[in-house]
Amino acid sequence: MKYQQVCHECGHKIAASTHNINTGMISALEMFIQRYNEVGRAVNINTEIQLSHNQLAGFRKLKHFGLVKKADGNGKWLPTNKGLKFDQELVGIWNPSASFNDETLESDHDAWETHSKAREYLMKSEVKETRYKQRLEYQQEKRGW
Repeated sequence: MKYQQVCHECGHKIAASTHNINTGMISALEMFIQRYNEVGRAVNINTEIQLSHNQLAGFRKLKHFGLVKKADGNGKWLPTNKGLKFDQELVGIWNPSASFNDETLESDHDAWETHSKAREYLMKSEVKETRYKQRLEYQQEKRGW
């Protein structure tokens, strides 16, 4: 995505960013929703669930897919209705999502005209099916096994 605007006050360039869903984000969402279902209230993702550094960084991007929302400024989050339905395989999401100045860009925003690849509508199981080769597989491939 090559969408930019210039701040009228300071002249700083602000660029739009795309976010691709991945298996780490899905596993973080699943852990989060499991904890939410246990306690029935907003969940502090920093203290109430054990997320890896990558999962924690990816979790915050889930808001741009409409799956979670901040409950307050203390690390507490809530699942959205869409997030709960996505977890149950009742709805899918458009991938990638995009943000500009930390605000989610809707599908009709001008920034999408600068995006070069088509977006995909994905169900949770389709994201979880994505598998990456492991180190041993690369070694075996290199050796011709």
